[in-house]
Amino acid sequence: MKNLKKYFMIIMSLVFLVYLVSVYIAEKRTRQIPAPPEKEVARCTGDDFEIKDVKWHAEGIEAVAVIDSITIKNTGDADCKDIRGVVRFISQDKTELGRTDFVINEKLPSKQMKTFKGINVGRLPSPKVHSASVAISGATYISLLPSRALLSVTSSANSISPPMGRP
Repeated sequence: MKNLKKYFMIIMSLVFLVYLVSVYIAEKRTRQIPAPPEKEVARCTGDDFEIKDVKWHAEGIEAVAVIDSITIKNTGDADCKDIRGVVRFISQDKTELGRTDFVINEKLPSKQMKTFKGINVGRLPSPKVHSASVAISGATYISLLPSRALLSVTSSANSISPPMGRP
């Protein structure tokens, strides 16, 4: 009986030791040094664009939808290109009949407005389309252009100034 108590105490001590080691390893994994915060990179999201005007129509036997003109303002801080959008086709009773994505393969500088014309967005999902809703989902961020690469950043004033000798 004395040996049984001795073995029991040894087994319990080993179980407790294994528990302590597992807690130590788990705690060590969670105590990793936090990564430095990443610098915020300019993005071109759907929130950076305002649609000012849209005109569209369907044409031909195959009923292809065409955006005749769309005026978009880039309200964001980044120059963007390849503007992605979605057209939702709606019936007279306000039911969505389908949607299609489109891309405008042009540049739109920050804080500027531009009108794009003649964008083919594909076939209508149904002959019952009564109206269409257009939204911009995002775009591709354009890195610094060569003319802007000449700008230098002065960290003390947190402002951007042209290099010496340039107006």
